[in-house]
Amino acid sequence: MALLRKYWSLSFVLLACLVFVLYLLWLQIRRYEQLGAYAFDLGIFQQAVWLMAHGETPFVTVRGMNILGDHFTPILYLIAIPYRIWAHPFWLFLAQTFAWQRERCHFTEWL
Repeated sequence: MALLRKYWSLSFVLLACLVFVLYLLWLQIRRYEQLGAYAFDLGIFQQAVWLMAHGETPFVTVRGMNILGDHFTPILYLIAIPYRIWAHPFWLFLAQTFAWQRERCHFTEWL
């Protein structure tokens, strides 16, 4: 009985985390489409990921430096893969939302 309760609890937490991710992703995309996104930071990372997706050095002209020289973020190369197919800040929003979800939903403690 305790094992069944544990799996139901884990399922509920995973579902709650998924709803959290989808809701925050929807909010971010809605804010972007209504021109409410923070353009400076978004522009920096969008240019860097676009350059990485096209095999260029991620030298961001807004900052005047390589994006990896400011904060070492090699995960941007993983975001660049789908960015090459569809160049939209959705991929940056998705990565940010999953990072928030990982911080907020500690479902690994239930395992």
